[in-house]
Amino acid sequence: MGIYKNILITFVFTIFFVISNVHCTDIIQDFGVKHEYKKCYDPCPKGQEHVCERFCAALSLQLIGRCFSEQCCCISKETK
Repeated sequence: MGIYKNILITFVFTIFFVISNVHCTDIIQDFGVKHEYKKCYDPCPKGQEHVCERFCAALSLQLIGRCFSEQCCCISKETK
């Protein structure tokens, strides 16, 4: 009986380990699901767009910074 108990415990832990290592994605291939990100911050002084670009790049390398009506907006990069 002791060996069956050990096998059962090993099997259960193996199942938990396999389930915990499954990674899910939010992009389904061939459906083109895209999550576009855009968030704006104040201010973006005229002629200082490079500061906005650096700020957004510091948040994430997937973002680009653009100035819109004196606001610094971080937008997700387009993927091709």
